[in-house]
Amino acid sequence: MLLQQFYPIVGGAEIQAQRLATKLVEWGNVVSVITNRQKAEWPAREVLDGVEIRRMGFPLPYRFMENSLPLFGYLLRHRREFDILHCHQAFHHAVVSILAAKLLRKRCIVKIACAGRFGDLYVGSTFAHFRKALSILYLADRVIAISSQVKEELLEFGFPPERILFIPNGVDVEYFSRTVSFPSVGKWVFLHAGRRHPQKGIDVLLKAVRILQRRFMANCFEVRCFGHHYPEYDYPRLARRLGVEFNVRFFPPSSDMRARYQEAHCLVLPSRGEGLSNTLLEAMSLEMPVITTEVSGNLDVVVSGQNGLLVPVGDPVALAEAMGFVMSCFSEAKCLGRQARETVERRFSLRSVAERYQSLYSELLGLRRGEGVRRKGGEGSL
Repeated sequence: MLLQQFYPIVGGAEIQAQRLATKLVEWGNVVSVITNRQKAEWPAREVLDGVEIRRMGFPLPYRFMENSLPLFGYLLRHRREFDILHCHQAFHHAVVSILAAKLLRKRCIVKIACAGRFGDLYVGSTFAHFRKALSILYLADRVIAISSQVKEELLEFGFPPERILFIPNGVDVEYFSRTVSFPSVGKWVFLHAGRRHPQKGIDVLLKAVRILQRRFMANCFEVRCFGHHYPEYDYPRLARRLGVEFNVRFFPPSSDMRARYQEAHCLVLPSRGEGLSNTLLEAMSLEMPVITTEVSGNLDVVVSGQNGLLVPVGDPVALAEAMGFVMSCFSEAKCLGRQARETVERRFSLRSVAERYQSLYSELLGLRRGEGVRRKGGEGSL
């Protein structure tokens, strides 16, 4: 697997790659991750849950047609160590991997992480040499769409339909299962989890809190935001400017999000763009009522009024109304949470997602159904 960044960086794409890789290793496959070594103190190689992480001394750049030789040469030198190159995101490392795979008669798949203006293709289209890179990306053996909008974008950008495969993100439904009751109501607790970036709509959430305050509900609830802080996006300062700092608390990322979810009554995810949110799947797996926006990925998971609530993008009034509904009709909201759990169990379990990748790898390698990719002790690996 190839990613620009990986553990200890834990964004959405990195979490999904780590979970999938760990499950594949659990089933006897050999999986290595090639990524950037962003800090000198990080080891060049380490093993995490059976997955070997190889941090390169050269960059895996985002922009197309930058220095390709270090990665290309590395893949050629280590060609006996892999059967399949699995690229997460469609940036320059994916272009290099496809070319190397074609030369070596290996297989290469590319997983698209997000749709819309924050997605791989639209971001990539702003780079120089995009058209040339796109002509190479077309040659991937399979391109993975994690949502219906990603699939539509792939078709819009001209990818061969027969090479597009829909496989969503997955969540460990056994780990993310409710172990305690919802907290007794002193204050209603809403949770937001994600990096503090405009994509995540935290400014909209703060404005919704202000609306609820004006409805004399300030003493009824609080919002807890967990995520990485970016100095250029100072949301605590915005909270103070809006006068909502007493209702909103900001925390760094938690090492035990399962516990943080279970300390809250509802997940709020007012994103302007998503791939298929890990946070959304985790909260739904824990039977939490969820409020999120009508964007890619969310629309594939949430049916408003059945297993969650959908609100328009950038609409603090609608978001405040949905939060008010959860507080005033929590028994109904809990019913949405139970339906959310059923949805995730049926369609988004990590096991079922990993099985689909295992079948894809076997298909691409021409193996018999169920034989899988090469096992430990064999010459090749993923």
